[in-house]
Amino acid sequence: TSLASPVSSSSSRQLVPPPHISSRYKTELCRTFEESGTCKYGAKCQFAHGLDELRGLSRHPKYKTEPCRTFHTIGFCP
Repeated sequence: TSLASPVSSSSSRQLVPPPHISSRYKTELCRTFEESGTCKYGAKCQFAHGLDELRGLSRHPKYKTEPCRTFHTIGFCP
């Protein structure tokens, strides 16, 4: 008798990656929703429809902790 298990047919299925969600997803209020109370994108809107949906924006720990060298050299940041 063989101890090897049969190959599962599910192993040949292709996995579909989840949709990409921006790191800025719902970190700002939807201007249209704020002004009119409605938004044509509804639940698919990338912006927050009220403070309860608003998420904090995570930044790198060193974000804006020192002056931009390029700004002081050429007058603007790339």
